[in-house]
Amino acid sequence: MGGNPDFTHQNPYPDVLLQRSQRVGKGIYDTLQIDRTDSKARFDFLERNYEFFGAPTALFFFTHRGLDQFGTLDLGLYMEATMLAATASGLGTCAQGYLGNYPDIIREEFEVSDDYALVCGMSIGYPSDHAINSWQAERLALEELLIKPSAD
Repeated sequence: MGGNPDFTHQNPYPDVLLQRSQRVGKGIYDTLQIDRTDSKARFDFLERNYEFFGAPTALFFFTHRGLDQFGTLDLGLYMEATMLAATASGLGTCAQGYLGNYPDIIREEFEVSDDYALVCGMSIGYPSDHAINSWQAERLALEELLIKPSAD
C-alpha cells in the first residue's frame, strides 16, 4: 500500500499461516459487517489505522538497524510490557503494523536518526464499546504450539 517502509514482507506467508491470516481477516470484517466484496469499506477501515482508530495517542516503535532481529525481539517485549502496563491502568492498546508503512512521514514530524528503523505503531487510549473490541482471533491449542521431543 504505497509508502517506503523500513521493514517489508518479502517472504510469502506459508500456506498454513496464510489460511489463518485469512480467517482473522474474515472474522474482523464479519464483526464490522463489511462484505468481502466491498473493497471501499475494507480500504476505509484500513485507513482508520492512520486515525489511530479514534485513540488520542499513538506511539511509534523503532529499533536500531544494527541490532538485526534481536533488536526487534527486544522491542516486541517492550511493547508487550507497555500494553500490559496500559491495561493495568485501565487503558486499551492496539499494536498496528500498518503504522510502519510511512516512516518518512514520522521522520518529518520527529527527530529520528537514520540509524533507527520504524517497526510499527500503537494506539493507546480508553477502550470504546465498538464491536471490534469484543472480537477475538482464533487461538491455537497449546498442544499445537509445543515442540515435542524426538522419538529416538
